[in-house]
Amino acid sequence: MRRIFGTERMEPNARLPYTFESLLSFSPLFAMRQIFTSLPYVLPADPPEIAALYRAQGTERSVKKGETLKRGGEDAKLFFITEGLAAYFIAEELTGRPKVLALLPPGRAAGDLTAAIENRCNVHTKMITDGKVLVLPASILTEALRCEGGFAEVLVRSVIAKEECHIEGMVANFTLPPEQRLKVFFQSALTHEGGCVEGEAWWRIPYRLSAELLGEIVNLNRVSVAKILSGWFREGLAKREGTDLFVCPALFDDVYDWLARNERAAKPVWPQPSRNDD
Repeated sequence: MRRIFGTERMEPNARLPYTFESLLSFSPLFAMRQIFTSLPYVLPADPPEIAALYRAQGTERSVKKGETLKRGGEDAKLFFITEGLAAYFIAEELTGRPKVLALLPPGRAAGDLTAAIENRCNVHTKMITDGKVLVLPASILTEALRCEGGFAEVLVRSVIAKEECHIEGMVANFTLPPEQRLKVFFQSALTHEGGCVEGEAWWRIPYRLSAELLGEIVNLNRVSVAKILSGWFREGLAKREGTDLFVCPALFDDVYDWLARNERAAKPVWPQPSRNDD
């Protein structure tokens, strides 16, 4: 792989360091899940069988930062990110302030949850950096689903892993305090990109994102994100070198994970309705 705009560019036959299958069991170093086995905020990479379909029959297209790939499921086309970074945005019409449902780095397909079964969802898929995508008609994926050879099972497992990612992200935003949410996002990003290397003093955050966009991911405003980062800078847990953000591995010492035994973890707090004992 080679690095472009703080993300990874997929070479033709490259495999990402983590797929949804390899995310199923991590050591306590890789922690942040509350319900499922998928990590929150960043979609897991699609399996090799799915990636091969896009590379064999997809049409490459260059895309610009801010460009819409799909909105509301109105276009029966699928996209596979090969370069740059995209995101699923939600709630724009309701709040006037978009929220990021999940990030899509290279190696992820967009639109596969709806186009193949002619369904729709109120999601805006948009590029947040320049990049390249492979465009695939939905009919090709549908045809592959009907063929024998286990492709349908692979796709179903991939779709489930992605939905688990969405749910984990929403649960994190619902149950974790602001600082923990940002830690969980950074750890998820690092884990997906192979950036959690034991023995290294600093880990470079793989995506160059503004404070505003970070806030849209973890349900905070830009000022709150900036304050959290400033606190980490003062405590020696984070630093900047140019446009790159680095964090100290100790930043994640108190991150909770249901599959990890970490006595230092800050437990999530599930809000409870008020009780009337009268």
